[in-house]
Amino acid sequence: MRIASLAVLLLAPFCVTGCASAPGTIFAATVHKLSPQSVRDTTVPTAGFVPIGTAGTSNVDADGDLSTCWDLGTVATRTLAFARSGQSWADVTLKVLSSVDVADGSSQSGTVTVSYSLDGGNTFSALWSATGKQARAAATDAVTLPANQDLGLVQVRFDSTMPPLHFRGCEVWLDASH
Repeated sequence: MRIASLAVLLLAPFCVTGCASAPGTIFAATVHKLSPQSVRDTTVPTAGFVPIGTAGTSNVDADGDLSTCWDLGTVATRTLAFARSGQSWADVTLKVLSSVDVADGSSQSGTVTVSYSLDGGNTFSALWSATGKQARAAATDAVTLPANQDLGLVQVRFDSTMPPLHFRGCEVWLDASH
């Protein structure tokens, strides 16, 4: 029993010197939440990417508050981009909280898609898509990014053709740890 306990202790992150807490303390990696810094929006519209919250763009999808959302209530595309961090991260996970509500009897139909790019917007991969009158409850989708991903190349795109009543983007962020 003591050998198993010692093995678990030795595998956990362990501080020996220069510790913020007492030497010998077991600690967990700190997770940093990184928000996108710029947006390209066809609803406003913007001329290319601009800082989030300027030129009439909404900032609620990068405000750190999971209860605030915007509605993409028209045919539009909204793309959010992250800034280069200048740091090396061991683990990075992209997270997107979004939803679709469709009113009963609505004649709206079309496609809404949330996708992400790891190459500066050259190619996108779908996180999810809804067609016709498909509703989708609010959910956080997560994608683990490759090691050494350049965060300045990460983008998230909300795209709508003949949207449902409420296509909501609530929050986009990266969970990153060293």
